[in-house]
Amino acid sequence: MSLRTKQLFVTLLCFLPLLVFVLVFSRVAYRSAKREGLANMKSSLDSVYDSIKNETDMIYRNMIVILRNADIRTLLQSELTKEERQTVVLTKRQAVSFVRILEEVSYIDSTEIYLDRDRAFLVDQDLFRDFGEVRDQGWCTDFLSGSEKGRWVALVSPDSGDPEAESVRPEALFYLTRVVNASDYTKTEAMIRIGYSEEHAAQLLSYMLLSPESSACLLDGDGNVILRRGKSEGFREDLLRDAGLREDGFSESGNGRYHYYFRTLPETGWKLLSCVPDSSFRASDHLQDYIPMLLAVILSWSVLLLLSTLYSGSMVRKIQKISDYVSAIESEHEVRLIRPFRAKDEIQTLADSYNSMAEALKKNLEREYLLGLSKRNSDLKALQAQINPHFLYNTLELIDYYAYENQPEIVEKIVKSLADFYKLSLNNGSDLYSLWKEIRLITSYFDIQKIRWESSIELVTDIPDELAQCQIPPFTLQPLIENAVLHGIRGNAEHRGKVTVSARKEGDEVIVSVEDDGIGMQQELVEELNREMELISEDTVSGSHYGIQNSNQRLKIIFGPKYGMRISSTENEGTLVQITIPAS
Repeated sequence: MSLRTKQLFVTLLCFLPLLVFVLVFSRVAYRSAKREGLANMKSSLDSVYDSIKNETDMIYRNMIVILRNADIRTLLQSELTKEERQTVVLTKRQAVSFVRILEEVSYIDSTEIYLDRDRAFLVDQDLFRDFGEVRDQGWCTDFLSGSEKGRWVALVSPDSGDPEAESVRPEALFYLTRVVNASDYTKTEAMIRIGYSEEHAAQLLSYMLLSPESSACLLDGDGNVILRRGKSEGFREDLLRDAGLREDGFSESGNGRYHYYFRTLPETGWKLLSCVPDSSFRASDHLQDYIPMLLAVILSWSVLLLLSTLYSGSMVRKIQKISDYVSAIESEHEVRLIRPFRAKDEIQTLADSYNSMAEALKKNLEREYLLGLSKRNSDLKALQAQINPHFLYNTLELIDYYAYENQPEIVEKIVKSLADFYKLSLNNGSDLYSLWKEIRLITSYFDIQKIRWESSIELVTDIPDELAQCQIPPFTLQPLIENAVLHGIRGNAEHRGKVTVSARKEGDEVIVSVEDDGIGMQQELVEELNREMELISEDTVSGSHYGIQNSNQRLKIIFGPKYGMRISSTENEGTLVQITIPAS
């Protein structure tokens, strides 16, 4: 742990009493928010409960009024002759007007009277409807099979069980009553249905949503969701079961994560339910009552922190500055001197000691740099000396052969190509030259090899103009070309093949590729070569594959350890060597 961190840690300990105060305060504020939230939860549900109860009671009373209406009773229960059936138009019109007046409230959707076949002449698909439309539906069959005179029915929507839905609405809410024959009470002449507006009910439930996370729900007698507003997992069946919704009032589930309040509508048997997650009770809603106290406490501790920081900050900054200078020597190999501090104290003594040490270290580094530069130049010369004689020896053997065969014109071509080759390789003693010169050098080399192998090999170069001036050590590609010809192409059965040299830019690097279609290498050998080139030291290389390893060594010495060569090969298909050099 740094000195600055320790100093900050000690200072922050002063805030421990403030933290305790905030924790206690937040708990008190939470309890206050929860108490107020539950009260609002109860108040809003009770208000909606009263509204729905009054409206459903009114629908029940409307049903009684309709049944007592003389025109309705005449149409539904009187035994009408054929002559009377032809003169009931006025009676029917008065009955329709009467019912429509009763419907002029926002919570009634419509009133429908379903008639048996004996009164089919009254059917108009408006108020009066054919009993056959609904007789086979489950709710109708269930009602007619019972003995009760009236019943509330809720047709549940298919997606009522979807917890992800923002809201769930029923297909229909209505009150049913049967109209019996005046002479035979066991015979049902008609059925009246008054619809309760589900849109109006949904609007009432929305008044129960105290927060974006809360939900409001209307359940039937079996606990099935009829209508829901708000999206909440609090209405999952397992949570509702855990809540133990048996008596009207408050309950909890999910380890206290959800609070429920519900009441049962006595006439309908439905339950009105409100769910509020515990996370909705935010202490921040009551912070304004405690802001003056919080500001006073925070201001006091802030002054304490400021005084502590001013007292120890200067000392920490001085020590950190000395630490940064020492780190710069370790990571950047840069030696800098510290300017004298204003205060003459023990830290200034430490800084003076550092400056004395830095002066001595700087001199040692300069001495080491000069020695390293000299060794680097010696290593490069040694590597170059290993590459040049190898090629010259093979070429002189070729000249000797054609001179012995008395073919002076071929000897002339070889000598000319050899002269061009060494003219390019001299490079005025510089460690680097342009990539296009290296291409010309390997072209001269390849001309000699084509004579040696009687034009059975081919060289293809693909170097973009913008990369032609990239710098590369001389004789980097020549050992690769030589290996591609001698060990790759000449190793196949036809002794024929092609070598392709290309270059591309990737970010701030240039990838130069040398690829042949020869016999390739075994994967074990490829991995061994790549491993040797990764682990190669700054010593001069000897042994097998020294041409490629020396070229790779020169790249690492000149450009750095992340540059160099990488080999990939497939047996009987060819070999690819990729050389990575800086783009500029």
